[in-house]
Amino acid sequence: MKLEVLRWYRSKSFVVAFIICAVSGIIAPLSAYFADEILKQFGGDSAKIIMSAPTWPVVLLAYFKNVEQLVLFILVFLVASKCYLGKNKSLALFYTTRAQSAGQIFMPRVMMGVAVTAVSMATGGACAFYMTYVLFDGKLDVWNALALLALNMVVIVALVIVGAVIGIWWSSPFLSAITIEVLVLVAGILNGTNGFKSWSPTLLLMPRNLVNHAIDTYFVVRMGIVLIVIMLLAVASIKFKPLRQKLI
Repeated sequence: MKLEVLRWYRSKSFVVAFIICAVSGIIAPLSAYFADEILKQFGGDSAKIIMSAPTWPVVLLAYFKNVEQLVLFILVFLVASKCYLGKNKSLALFYTTRAQSAGQIFMPRVMMGVAVTAVSMATGGACAFYMTYVLFDGKLDVWNALALLALNMVVIVALVIVGAVIGIWWSSPFLSAITIEVLVLVAGILNGTNGFKSWSPTLLLMPRNLVNHAIDTYFVVRMGIVLIVIMLLAVASIKFKPLRQKLI
């Protein structure tokens, strides 16, 4: 694990993750709050744009949307790239001859990626919460907002784990990031159906039904079970990756 910490530190990839999440947590709420003024600036003096006054749910959902469309892709790509052995045949030979199983090679890389993702998302969530709190001082449902940010972070971590595992099997960080984004897009479409919606944790990426209401504990527990199962299956699959075959 110490080696993985050094790899992230020397490549400065963790800095990229932190900055992307922090900037998203600052810019997304501000853009949603001042959307009317921004559109008027682009539209000129003759433009007549009428928009409803922004509310804290709208601002917070803007952050969630940014995370789903941009931040998730970057985080999956960064973590998957750290799990990728690359095209160095001597390095691949070193791992295949020294390690007893694929889990010994990839598990520390996945766990370090999870740690970086969790800290980065916590940073971004803290920034988004602070900006929303400042913009809507006294009007923000603090505990509901914090709970939604925490749930969003958990789902992002789970998707990063799945993306990292896909990258390990397919040896392509970019393809794994694209795959996760496509899966999220498809899930967003299928979330309109009652059967799929009842078991889809991707609802917590854009929790429109929860942001204005008290969070349903049963719903959260059910989604949590689904996430745990998905993460366990993804991590367990690493152990079945053939080690003595070509890894790249």
